[in-house]
Amino acid sequence: EFEDWTERVRSLLELAWWPLPFFSTVSQMEKLEGDKDAGQIGMLEGIGIRKLLVPGSSQVSVETAKSLKISRLDFKQKFQFQDLEVGEIAGKKGVIIEYKSYEQDRAGSINEVVSRRILQLVALLHENKDSRFRVLRCINFFDDVPGKRIGFAFELPTPSLNLTLSSLNMKLISKTAKPALGARIKLAHALAESLGHLHSVGWIHKSLRSENIIFCPSSENGDLAISTEVSELATLENPRICGFEYARLGSDFSSGRPDYEIRRNIYRHPQRWGQPSETFSKIHDIYGMSAISVYALSQIYQYSDDC
Repeated sequence: EFEDWTERVRSLLELAWWPLPFFSTVSQMEKLEGDKDAGQIGMLEGIGIRKLLVPGSSQVSVETAKSLKISRLDFKQKFQFQDLEVGEIAGKKGVIIEYKSYEQDRAGSINEVVSRRILQLVALLHENKDSRFRVLRCINFFDDVPGKRIGFAFELPTPSLNLTLSSLNMKLISKTAKPALGARIKLAHALAESLGHLHSVGWIHKSLRSENIIFCPSSENGDLAISTEVSELATLENPRICGFEYARLGSDFSSGRPDYEIRRNIYRHPQRWGQPSETFSKIHDIYGMSAISVYALSQIYQYSDDC
């Protein structure tokens, strides 16, 4: 109970502390990093991400990301999961590759604005994070020029490639017995906590939907732990968020790129259907996460005996 109380106090301090003007530049945050008291009470967790997102830090992001670029040939695919590829990079353990398409200009290059966002996203995803962010760490990226897409390489939580991945979308459409209500509530809480941490540093996701919530086994045998109720609960309580479609600062401009896939509209605010009529903001992320949670919880009544 004391630990819970301490955590609530820390969360309250973070909400009041970080928006202060004093922490609006990289140099000011670097001064804060030298404060032993702030470090002891855990107030410096996530400061690396905050430094990358404050105005004037773009050059730091670019230099960090450029050092992570590799050749497309360095990745060896083992199998495919949804739109993701799972394999390995020479000298490193297993990775998940997530692709993002881009449009080339007349010279056959990436648009300068898109290129900047790619590098910023790589730097953000590479930064060490509080586990409550629930985001896999990006360790490399490559440009698949023929496919006109960028491949982001995310480190798997287990060194074994003998694993079976799953997604929330797969669990929702499965006809097998559904997890207990308590397990689903914990999943919804974990997702809300993750989004809260992303937004707390000024980071917008832009593409929250069930197929972008994945579950990665942490055991060596790679089993998704469906044999026991305890292991299934542990899996549900540790979701990972992927699908960052050039996620951006909340203060940055929104490209307003249209998307006419009807199946995705369940997770979108009506003003973001088709050709968006409103600039994307945090409230639209919240709408998507709320839709995910409500949809996941409501499915209990279809297949579970808990109700």
